[in-house]
Amino acid sequence: MANLEVVNGFIAQVLGAAKQDDGAVWCDEDDRFEIRRGSAECWVAASQTTDGSGIVQVGSAVLRGVPLSKKALKAVNGINSEYVWVRCAWADGMILITRDIPVDVVTADLLVQSCDFIGTIADAMDDDFKALLGAGTPAYDGDPDDDSVEV
Repeated sequence: MANLEVVNGFIAQVLGAAKQDDGAVWCDEDDRFEIRRGSAECWVAASQTTDGSGIVQVGSAVLRGVPLSKKALKAVNGINSEYVWVRCAWADGMILITRDIPVDVVTADLLVQSCDFIGTIADAMDDDFKALLGAGTPAYDGDPDDDSVEV
């Protein structure tokens, strides 16, 4: 069984969530850490699987408000076939990209690299997907460089 309290403490330490006053990383009421990367909003969350093992998930909603269509599913499949170690899916009107890391192999470097990787993909792909699909909005539709944070 994974001790999620310990895992969340590790995530907070690595991401610097203890310094929430700068707005760079914050934790919501569900113990999900959120990070801004350009026009993307990424999350890091620890959870327990049905078999009791722990997973740290790093993810981002690339676009919200995307109707289900063949084009949307082709775009999702393009991400799945192009990138290793990530999973892209359409769910509830969103195109999501995630990476799951087993708790027993997560390190500070791997966590930071995963946040950077997911954030970079989401930030780079949101405009392309929006143009391709003619629908959807990124997490931040304004100036993506305003208040952006490198993780």
